[in-house]
Amino acid sequence: MRKNKLKKFLSLLLLFLTILNIPSILLKTYSSSLSSVLSHTMMMIALLLIFFNKSKYPSNLKFLYFISLLFYVLSMFCYEGDLQFFLIELIKYSLILFGLYIALDSANNKIILVLFLLGVLTILLDATFFRFGDVLIDGYNVTRGRYAGFYINANNASAVCMFGYSLVLVSNNKLRSLLLLLFSLMGFLTLSRSFIIFWIGINIIFSVKSFKHLKFVPYVFLILPILLIFQDFFDLRIDRFNSLVNFFTSGSIDSLIFDNSSRQDIWTKYYNHILNFPFIGNGYNSFRSGTLVDQNIGVHNTFLIIFGEAGVIPFLLFVGFFIYLLSRVYKLRSKSLLPLLIFITILLQFLVNHTFFSNGVRIFMMVFLLYILNNNRDEKYIPKTKI
Repeated sequence: MRKNKLKKFLSLLLLFLTILNIPSILLKTYSSSLSSVLSHTMMMIALLLIFFNKSKYPSNLKFLYFISLLFYVLSMFCYEGDLQFFLIELIKYSLILFGLYIALDSANNKIILVLFLLGVLTILLDATFFRFGDVLIDGYNVTRGRYAGFYINANNASAVCMFGYSLVLVSNNKLRSLLLLLFSLMGFLTLSRSFIIFWIGINIIFSVKSFKHLKFVPYVFLILPILLIFQDFFDLRIDRFNSLVNFFTSGSIDSLIFDNSSRQDIWTKYYNHILNFPFIGNGYNSFRSGTLVDQNIGVHNTFLIIFGEAGVIPFLLFVGFFIYLLSRVYKLRSKSLLPLLIFITILLQFLVNHTFFSNGVRIFMMVFLLYILNNNRDEKYIPKTKI
């Protein structure tokens, strides 16, 4: 009995530290030593959960780890950095991946939703009080006017908003409409194009198919007045904010929302480097650090990272793994749309971001998807979607 209570406590603590990105925000804003302590604490918790775990790991989780391990091994051949750093990154990824999967045994969707709700509220705190974005620059995008809370980077925060929005969307929560409004507002404060595309597409689909979702429509009309009233206070980036205003006022979708030219320009800079070493890659962290291009800009695409740093074999395996995930979530669509929504969230993030292997929240999203796919008969994890 005590072991079960201890396991639940450690599991919830690991989920709390991971989902709210506690070590990273402490590193950026307060104390590197305290951040290091918490980071090592997370690894120890994950190790304990793995050590005392008596259940077999599912094949899809083991296959994901096999591909990841192959990525690490192949990317080491041309790696010119610190070996200790490389090994720590590999160990940390391994422990967090399996530790989070075990931790989900002690949680449910309501607990996960509460943690993500706490996470997105830090975006509001960022926009109103702390202003992390005023002092933190990610090396490429000036983050002022795009808020991220504890997630530091606005694109990371947008992924959290998309994940939380998906959880609420398929729930029967009495506060469903208010929570959808909250996740929407926090997502718009990130001014992330991927979130805007996700939000527009998903809401159109649900409004067409679900009478229940129409209850959310009146709340949609509150979004623009709230943003307009607090526009000067939030100091939102004017170009992206105007695109939002045009959408709500005229119903037209500004081309800027779908303009991915900046990402495509970045990807183009790396294509030749991929062709130079197509089989063993350019080495670990070469595509993320940006050292291969003039402006020191990371590639901002996880698939290209895998191809560029470790070669074609892990890249093809990752693509095949995503095809497998798509087939699984598609088969479950008649029962629940939650797996499909989480898959879309993960796919969008893989296409525009390059922090999967080092970002605990993104690892959690992948682990969560695998977990609900492996427990799809239990409504505790995969509630039926009534549309």
